[in-house]
Amino acid sequence: MKRELKDGLILRSLSEGVESDRTNLPTFYESVFAAEGDTAAWRLNLWAYDLIHKNHPTVTWDDIWVVVDPAKQDEIVSALLLIPQTWHYEGVSFGVGRVELVATHKDYRRRGLVRALMDAAHERSKALRHLVQAITGIPHYYRRFGYAMSVELGARSMIGLSSIPQIESPTVTLRSAVKTDIPLLVSLSDMYGKTQQLGTVWDETMFRFEITQRNREAVNTPKFYMIINAESEPVGYIAARIWENWASLDAYVVGEKTSYLETFYDVLNGMKQIIETTELDSQRRPKTIYLESGLHHMIHTMIRKTAPSSVFPHVYAWYIRVSDVGEFLMHIAPVLEKRLKNSAAHGYTGSLTIDFFDLTGVILTFEKGRVIQAVQRVLTEDDRRDAGFPFYSFFDLIFGRRTTLELSYILPEVFASFKAQVLLDTLFPKGYAWLMGLT
Repeated sequence: MKRELKDGLILRSLSEGVESDRTNLPTFYESVFAAEGDTAAWRLNLWAYDLIHKNHPTVTWDDIWVVVDPAKQDEIVSALLLIPQTWHYEGVSFGVGRVELVATHKDYRRRGLVRALMDAAHERSKALRHLVQAITGIPHYYRRFGYAMSVELGARSMIGLSSIPQIESPTVTLRSAVKTDIPLLVSLSDMYGKTQQLGTVWDETMFRFEITQRNREAVNTPKFYMIINAESEPVGYIAARIWENWASLDAYVVGEKTSYLETFYDVLNGMKQIIETTELDSQRRPKTIYLESGLHHMIHTMIRKTAPSSVFPHVYAWYIRVSDVGEFLMHIAPVLEKRLKNSAAHGYTGSLTIDFFDLTGVILTFEKGRVIQAVQRVLTEDDRRDAGFPFYSFFDLIFGRRTTLELSYILPEVFASFKAQVLLDTLFPKGYAWLMGLT
């Protein structure tokens, strides 16, 4: 892909074959974020290098774009990339384009370069038949591109190392995951994923890349550890990030041979030992473990009961974009039909029209409890609105983060008729998400 922009600038993908783009991009990311005061910007350099040069399982050079200035020897002035992946909605898989590493040199901002790059990413994501795009980013900014902050992101709780109870004879221990653990990792990930309303689908190629190829110092890079029982048998796994003054537990999954109740303190002690034996000196060693929101919800309950510790009342969020809501709802129709069965709306026949307050809306048509059509289109005066959700807030409902009533507290325009309230509460209950997507 190659496009000419204003002021003589050129947008192109790395697949255009310009060697300097591939060579200079990691350094570009580091320099932009370092100029903003990010002392760990060098980790972004390593992350970008892995995505460009290490045969990533999903990212190709068609998924990475730069804007260059020919007047300055093709200097990179803006860039972003797409990380294709697969998520599931209660077991129904769908493609997702994760937009990441968005950066623009300070001298080239406010020229529409990010919008041009986002357009390229959305076009590529559509060509890959992704139904959803997602990004983690700064507050509010990505709403202008059709995104809403609709799925929990970040730490739900935390505990200081000094508060972790000492275990003299642990039931389980931790060891680094190796290639031979990959089939079990896939199996455990799939098992836990099915307990979540929304999750990431991991396969062997993804685990292999993380365990054998990923630069451990790159940003967002977890290390995987197997949970080993007294018989030296792996019975679960964790994924942890341990950097200078930072430690997080990103994944914690156990199989049928043990439980969270049985392993909880042993796992925390195992992480504590790993932290205390790192090469970091005592001044730079993490003092706290942050537990991500995607972990089993009971983990955070157990943290709350381990004093002193904290469970956060508010968590940040993923930006989510669904360009065609009707298409996405038809894709997850099996889940919606399952929710209708034996509910208060069992066997429902009729329609549900939802207004998005931007002249468009989505109309769902049901026949005896089956979703036979879901279409997003311009609404007319003849379309009777059953419910309304402005500012892409309907995404919060779809992905289980908020109920209609909760949304109406902060957005007075949100409304639902008698019929719509019953249907929406049935079709879109609150749920949990585990989005440890490959980066």
